[in-house]
Amino acid sequence: DWIDDGQDGFLVSPDAMDALWDKALELWNNPAAARKMGRRGQDKVHRLHTVGHMAEEMVACYREVTGVGRNQVGIGF
Repeated sequence: DWIDDGQDGFLVSPDAMDALWDKALELWNNPAAARKMGRRGQDKVHRLHTVGHMAEEMVACYREVTGVGRNQVGIGF
């Protein structure tokens, strides 16, 4: 759910250069829509990817890798 197609970005197939070009031209020809899409993307990143959220994800990853849970003695978790 990184990109909501048409809302905060465009999704195109990696091998669809014509589609990528078309989307780029669409934004070039409509700067107001491009700014709006950019703001939506920026707002989404600021809302969903805070420092606190990233720290929680990192701790969860460390717990999964080390097998350390909340009620276990471990390496500082």
